[in-house]
Amino acid sequence: MFILLAFFEPFIYFMGESFGLVYVSSTLAAVIISLIPLIVPVGAYFIYGERLSRINIAGLVISFAGVLMVVVSNGIEVGATIPGILLMFVAVIGAVGYAITVKDLTQRYNGFTITCYQNAIGVGFFLPFFLIFDLQGFNMHISMNSTLAVLYLAVFGSTVTFVIFTRAIRELGTSRSNIFANLIPVFTAVFSWLILKESMTALKISGIAVVLSGLILSQVKTIKLRKQKFPTPPIYQYPP
Repeated sequence: MFILLAFFEPFIYFMGESFGLVYVSSTLAAVIISLIPLIVPVGAYFIYGERLSRINIAGLVISFAGVLMVVVSNGIEVGATIPGILLMFVAVIGAVGYAITVKDLTQRYNGFTITCYQNAIGVGFFLPFFLIFDLQGFNMHISMNSTLAVLYLAVFGSTVTFVIFTRAIRELGTSRSNIFANLIPVFTAVFSWLILKESMTALKISGIAVVLSGLILSQVKTIKLRKQKFPTPPIYQYPP
């Protein structure tokens, strides 16, 4: 199970996403990746029997619409090639496979153990490709910026994130956990506005509001009221 988990992510997901971004625009890539929370509930339903209410499903769709609004708010750029689109969908398959596989493991292992094994085994998947394609002519230039970037990705992107995510899957389930991925473009837009001084357009603000609204609806649990059964009163029989 751990080998299958590492094969889906980090290997398949990051291979598909990294190479796919070479051939498709960032806008189209974000739209394709945002399909993950819509596809995961389908797999979770058939494999684990996870069911979402109609309100939850509506929340997923609404949140996806909000992501589209945020993504296209800076302009529509849909440059792509067929191989690029296929590679991005390979990344989607990797993310969906990871979410389905890790569900069972979260019932037996904690997030630290799962993350440790998936990263260690992931090295084994990546290493042959690095030795075959990248080692020849490899020129490693170590600088403070590159070192900080690698440490940031290793600590936060590849460790802390997965430790928290696996715990969320254990507590919320596969479907409800993955919808939080739609907050990525929301945080990107907010921090780009705060740090990079990018414009915060009305469409972007509306998209953020739609994403948050859909997220709330996706987490609502329906309350079923049980009918109160009153005992049947005994039938009094008169003496003959």
